Amino acid sequence: MKRVPLLFTVLLYASMLAGMSDAAYAKAVDEEIPTLAEKISQQLAVAEGKKIKITIMDVLNLQGQQNELGRSLAELLSVEFVMAGKVAVVDRANIDRIMAENKFARTLANPDDVKKLGKIAGLDAIAIGTVNCGDTSGELILKIISIETAELLAAGRCKFDMTPDLMKQFSTSIAGDAAVATGGGNVGSATPSSQIIKKMFGNLEVVLKTVNTGSATMSDGQKLLGLSCSFELFNRDLKRTIVIAANGTMKDDSYGIKLVSYRADIRDSNGVNWWIPKGYLTGMSSVLCFECLGDPNTGHGFVAQNNPSAVADYVRNGRRSEFGNARQSAIIGAGRYWTGSFSAIPSGKSIRVRVDFLPIDGRGNRQENATQKPQSFQFDMELVIGSVMNGETPEKARDLRLENLTFERGRSNP
Repeated sequence: MKRVPLLFTVLLYASMLAGMSDAAYAKAVDEEIPTLAEKISQQLAVAEGKKIKITIMDVLNLQGQQNELGRSLAELLSVEFVMAGKVAVVDRANIDRIMAENKFARTLANPDDVKKLGKIAGLDAIAIGTVNCGDTSGELILKIISIETAELLAAGRCKFDMTPDLMKQFSTSIAGDAAVATGGGNVGSATPSSQIIKKMFGNLEVVLKTVNTGSATMSDGQKLLGLSCSFELFNRDLKRTIVIAANGTMKDDSYGIKLVSYRADIRDSNGVNWWIPKGYLTGMSSVLCFECLGDPNTGHGFVAQNNPSAVADYVRNGRRSEFGNARQSAIIGAGRYWTGSFSAIPSGKSIRVRVDFLPIDGRGNRQENATQKPQSFQFDMELVIGSVMNGETPEKARDLRLENLTFERGRSNP
């Protein structure tokens, strides 16, 4: 009989410990956020010499996506900045209304949108934050950005203990303003992807927007099954322009520098390989690199593409040529060359790119087994990416590099 009260006491004590543990973790968050708000408020007061007006945007994860924890932290920060008393805080509900009316993106990565919002709401600065969480702890980084100059006015960070509830909030995404687009195309009507698939390459965000399936009519009248993907490429850098191009392939012969395809392919669930023929990439430029072996001016030179993966080095250190005949005057002697051009994505801007795949390789060989629409696919494409300041050419991009854009288990028609 005496063991029952003892067991009850032990269970009650364990329950109390669990409750105290969660409360202690939650208290840690409640302690860290006010300290961070006070610290940044003090920085702003000293730097600006006046009480500036700010608003707190949604705190995003490292991939630039919204989640429940980020939104909760943003609300808590708004309250704590008001409590600190050194800055004026515009209510988030009012900001949300203005953004909805003007169709501003939630991330406010476009500097023009930031300035428009600041003018409408009378803001001096916006607070943008990122949160990253592990199994036992999380970290919040907050930056205050000037509306007028886009300069960093103040910044700070804090770490806090994690709880199961906080982890659940962090794992719960919020549907943003970026939705899967639909529309027609050269190879059929659009089939929205099951979800937006996003990749980051430094400050370049690449989002798979749609997957189209249908048919394409070739020059000989034959109809082939086609697969089309559309992407949005967004420059999140606040100062630098991103330059980008698809890595191309050429005929390995002596008849000239001819772009025939791109270093990209799709492998689908039916075992079929797909390629991008010349002219089936729109919205983005392409480059390719090659070697001139011998001297074309003496009639003994020819060109070959022996090291396409070194395209970034060729652009930086090789000679510039043009598409056309290998014996043109643009090629002077043996050496390494590159040809083509780059697309530019200004700071805060985006471009739309469309890629049409056909079951045909760069030499015109068609895969006769491409008769059924694939259920899923793996996408691979080589991109040459760098960043430059205004007026600089791609050759001046110190970070120019080759990146492999890969989407695994992409979905097409169910």
